[in-house]
Amino acid sequence: MKHYIFICVFGVVMALAGCAESSALIASRDHSDHVDIFRVQEENSPPPAGYVDLKISAVVKTHLAGFYSSTDPHGTDAYELLVNIDGQSMRMRGSRANEIKQDLTMGDPEGGTGTKYLFQSTIRLKEGRHTAVVALPVEDVAVRKELTLNAGRQSRLVLQPVYGTTIRKLGVGNPLKESFQAGVKTLRLVLNGSDM
Repeated sequence: MKHYIFICVFGVVMALAGCAESSALIASRDHSDHVDIFRVQEENSPPPAGYVDLKISAVVKTHLAGFYSSTDPHGTDAYELLVNIDGQSMRMRGSRANEIKQDLTMGDPEGGTGTKYLFQSTIRLKEGRHTAVVALPVEDVAVRKELTLNAGRQSRLVLQPVYGTTIRKLGVGNPLKESFQAGVKTLRLVLNGSDM
């Protein structure tokens, strides 16, 4: 019994440490130390020699606005994606739409009624190695990764949400299931089709 209690306490402490680490990372990367690292690309022109275009995209589902409280930013325009590369920051606002999605298998993490966001932007930066921090500040989730970008082609960075778990109401087997209703717990980064 003591072993079980120790494991539970250790799990809670580790979760709190992860939240504190994400909060500190978001706070330190929410402002720009530099303004010359990248430029947002509006037109579709090829990059000059030594530069690469990086298309950043993410699709995230949250609960509807006002589900928990009237001040909750989920489901509103205040739900943003923060991207910081080598000290230059930008906040991305996604297009959003309410979605009702039947979950007939009870295994779809985005099954149910909620608000779906689509974040997209293309930036131009020098080829080479870069430090990227991507975050969902409302969720208190931040991830830091090293990117190596090669000139002469467009690179694609896809951010995939990993949702928390909820208790499955019906079915057999594992009683827990991943669900957007439990919030985003981390982000998985995929660069040019490869997990990072």
